Amino acid sequence: MYNCPDCNEAFEKGSAFCQKCACNLEQNFCYDPVCPVCTKSFDDGTQFCDDDGSKLTTSDNLIPKCVECGKEYGAEAKFCPDDGQAITTQFELNKNNSQMFEASDEAQPKMDVNVDYQVHIGDYFSTGMNLFKQNLGNFIGFTLVFLIINSVLSFIPVVGSIISMGVNGPLVAGYYLVAKKLINNETTEFGDFFAGFSYFLPLFLAGLVSSLFITIGILLLILPGIYLAVGYFFTTLLIIDKDLTFFEAMETSRKLVTKRWFSFFGFGLLIGLINMCGILLFGLGMMFTVPLTMCAIAAAYDDIVNNQLV
Repeated sequence: MYNCPDCNEAFEKGSAFCQKCACNLEQNFCYDPVCPVCTKSFDDGTQFCDDDGSKLTTSDNLIPKCVECGKEYGAEAKFCPDDGQAITTQFELNKNNSQMFEASDEAQPKMDVNVDYQVHIGDYFSTGMNLFKQNLGNFIGFTLVFLIINSVLSFIPVVGSIISMGVNGPLVAGYYLVAKKLINNETTEFGDFFAGFSYFLPLFLAGLVSSLFITIGILLLILPGIYLAVGYFFTTLLIIDKDLTFFEAMETSRKLVTKRWFSFFGFGLLIGLINMCGILLFGLGMMFTVPLTMCAIAAAYDDIVNNQLV
């Protein structure tokens, strides 16, 4: 057995995700790690060399191979005599790909919250329905898990509410992460719904602080609380898509939504009414209405933030 680098939960070799915190073990846990600089070996799960601080990799990733046929060579070989292709290590390939990705990410246009935009509510529900239908079984299955978790926690006094506050943010983010993959024509799997736990702390803080601000606003004059509740519409999506801190995401969402506040207010009311209809059908309808409305929100975010504001 091995231990998760994030939460220390035990897991078996070959596990893709931690069952407790959903940490991506394939990316964050290394078996038989070796330093790529000094070639020193370390215990399983060690991430950095204690001599030079380099990030560790597997010994197999340091074997020079032909990029075409995969044949192994010595350290001095540069080109494969069979096909003429370059000889390098998987470690170097990964490093070069990472650098290319970072350069590409920096070159992408940045979101400008000062740019005006339009809200197309009908289009968002239409796109949301298409996204929902693309992964119908997994969306319904995850919603069932989501509803069961919240139902069980609702019967636990005090502690249940605290746990619910902690897990609901990442669980809701799971809907958006899967919808985002579908929008980008990427393949999805059921485990993607739990990837929101990778953003646990900022999502938890965003939920806690925004709830506090909204409650204060309602206690004071009611209207400020309603304004903030609508204003924080895109907070979760900004955290997982733009990697903002919880407060940056809250403020960016508020500034962005304020430009079309009444449109978002209407959008939010419609989402609430749709889910109310789901509740009236003995609650079973929520397995359809919840993922549908989540996908509609993801579609709205993609249209406004990733298309109109760049």
